[in-house]
Amino acid sequence: MNHCFELPEDFNVYHAEETLESLRVWLAQAQLEEAALIDISAARVAEMDGTGLQLLASLRNSGYRLRIVDASRKFAEACTVTGNSAWLEAGAVL
Repeated sequence: MNHCFELPEDFNVYHAEETLESLRVWLAQAQLEEAALIDISAARVAEMDGTGLQLLASLRNSGYRLRIVDASRKFAEACTVTGNSAWLEAGAVL
């Protein structure tokens, strides 16, 4: 199975619950160990707020290792504004 979860176009408070549920289903299907490296594609993200960033931070704090791949301009801007630009560095593991 591909170990890459694709974030939705609207990665904000209005879609946080549905994104979290999709992520939970994806993780269950992938049967990944807690310390597994998960690629997170942010290529489609066009709308984002702090809730989206909090969701990623909580996943990181749950034991999974994350790597952002294919960050959209909006996603990159949000990371930069919130002081999370290190998330965008090539190969950076969160």
